[in-house]
Amino acid sequence: MRKPMLAVALALLVGSSARADGPSLIDIATSILSEAVHSVVPGVIAPLVTAAEDADTQAIAGLEIWLAQRERQLLLQAASTPPGPAYNALLRQIKAVQAMKSKMAGIKNRRTAEEKKKKEDGMDPFYARYMATAPIALPGSNSFSLLVDGAEDIPGDAPPGPMVALVTPPFAGITEPFIPVITSSATAMFTPAAGPPGTFGVAITSFAQTIGSFDVGPGMPTGMNTASLNEFGSAATGSLTPTGIVDMYWEGKYTNAIHSGRAPILFFAASHGALKPTGEAVMIADDPMIVPMPPGTAPEGAPWLQGAAVYSFDSATMTLRVNENTMVVPAGPPVHPDLAMMRDCEGRYTYRPFEDMAIGAKISIPPIPYTGMSGSLFTFGDVPFAVSNGLFTLLEGMIRDIKLDPDGLYLEGTLDITPVAYPVFSRSCNQIMNAPGPRRIIFATAGPAVDLVDATAGFTTSATLPFPEIFSLEAAGSVACPADLNGDSLVDDSDFVIFVSNYNELTVPPASPWADLNGDDLVDDADFVIFVAAYNELLCDSPPAE
Repeated sequence: MRKPMLAVALALLVGSSARADGPSLIDIATSILSEAVHSVVPGVIAPLVTAAEDADTQAIAGLEIWLAQRERQLLLQAASTPPGPAYNALLRQIKAVQAMKSKMAGIKNRRTAEEKKKKEDGMDPFYARYMATAPIALPGSNSFSLLVDGAEDIPGDAPPGPMVALVTPPFAGITEPFIPVITSSATAMFTPAAGPPGTFGVAITSFAQTIGSFDVGPGMPTGMNTASLNEFGSAATGSLTPTGIVDMYWEGKYTNAIHSGRAPILFFAASHGALKPTGEAVMIADDPMIVPMPPGTAPEGAPWLQGAAVYSFDSATMTLRVNENTMVVPAGPPVHPDLAMMRDCEGRYTYRPFEDMAIGAKISIPPIPYTGMSGSLFTFGDVPFAVSNGLFTLLEGMIRDIKLDPDGLYLEGTLDITPVAYPVFSRSCNQIMNAPGPRRIIFATAGPAVDLVDATAGFTTSATLPFPEIFSLEAAGSVACPADLNGDSLVDDSDFVIFVSNYNELTVPPASPWADLNGDDLVDDADFVIFVAAYNELLCDSPPAE
């Protein structure tokens, strides 16, 4: 009897993955499922994680196929098993399988990031030469575009042009590490600044770029990406020294077939180079990206707030500073970064300050004291944390257990919330309530975590990362109440006034997406029906206990 092709492939993977000094991964997983009936799942899967760390990629792929098959079998069994001990045993096994799948995904992601880091070492994430389109005016406004002269071509290029590429975002679902930059141009204003004669301030006033497609998930290509300045971002800043050294920082956005409107891809760019007398600027740039998940695929109940910062370490005070991402030389008192984009519990995004008071709110983190090493981890002391927008303190607490793991590729901590007078961080469904409880805050992941260790020689030497990095703040606490347009946990006349003003605009934009209650990019009668039902209830449901 001929075996199914999948089973044959699986058998080959299992056979090739068996270690000479011990059982295969699938042998261990099978044993774990037997133990999971009686034991706590996190404890019983530890041997598998240890074995998988040493296993090759083929062995892990075989285990993943086996786990997917086993999960399907267990789910089918559970569907036909009445409640009782047998049913509970199946649920524990399903939980064990899902935990093992999650661990294998983590190991694969870490290996991918490590391999990507190896490929990027020694390569600039974005190297390009720009030429002024007219004689340089100092002071004055100057336009620059990519220098296309074939000098950086390689044989066989089609079409010919400069070899310019961006590094794929580490969380993008693609194996090719570079995205081609097709066109790029900018306009910058040069104005006299304090310092030696010939010192100028530089501000980018326009930016346009097209880059190739990349995948944000399996089978999810973005298509062509078009970049421009982020009109809601921090002001672009920069400087030109008398010797011609240029440093510039700015925020931009990409739009494409998947991300546009209220959910573009935000990027935070840094450029460093030399402006030559000929008007040619040699630039090295980097643009970490916030890539929202494709519309309709974002899981509900997992909202995040995200922004960007530039990190510097001061060896004199042994502190790590978190600075605004458009700081050219982070020095003196910290300049606080801000929140740039958020996702709510309905899977919607915004980066527009007028849609939610969380956007643009300042993150206040004092210099973080370095405390030493614990095993392979670099550890830091606790620091206070606050999020403020104007006169309102929206969120505050202490960040604890801050650690940088150069192997796991992360710098993160746990934020413990202290309730403040303002009751809700933002509109009710954006999920930051001031109820006490832990929140995960991720300062940096993947390459930048390693770069921090490398640049500071293991936190012994002062250094500033030459590019911004994305930080993320986990949101939690509230419930979906989309008709509560002002975030006061009531659906009343004040919300009706907001709804009517958007109803009169009809399309999104200019109408706010938050008033588009059914997500069809219109604020019309269908949304009014939803609003009226919520208005009659008056009260939103209470948030879940922390």
